[in-house]
Amino acid sequence: MDTACIDATAEYDAEHFDLNPQLSATQKQTLLQILNHFSNCFAASSKVRQTPVAKHRIIVDENARPVHRMPYRVSYKGVSYKERETIRTQVPHHRRRKRPSSSPHAVPGIPQRTRNDPNTSRRNAER
Repeated sequence: MDTACIDATAEYDAEHFDLNPQLSATQKQTLLQILNHFSNCFAASSKVRQTPVAKHRIIVDENARPVHRMPYRVSYKGVSYKERETIRTQVPHHRRRKRPSSSPHAVPGIPQRTRNDPNTSRRNAER
């Protein structure tokens, strides 16, 4: 299995974690203590696939109809930087898996750049 776990013997500081900047110093310290105490419960890699520890099923009422939605465009202008980065990294990741969702509940978000977006292609920038 290609997973990496956080070293349970090491003590990690605030720079190692993405903590909410609105937390007080006391809250950050308490959270760091909890994270360090339970460090064996966290993975240091996004390549964690599955665990043999527990199995679960999501039981959906067989009469429940999924909400049908067409793929929708996500404007880069109206989306926060963090959301843009998530979309930018997750879309290629899921495409590489080559296992499209067969769930009737899946609705893909398609990133769309606007003309005024500074990250748009050079061809548009030269116009």
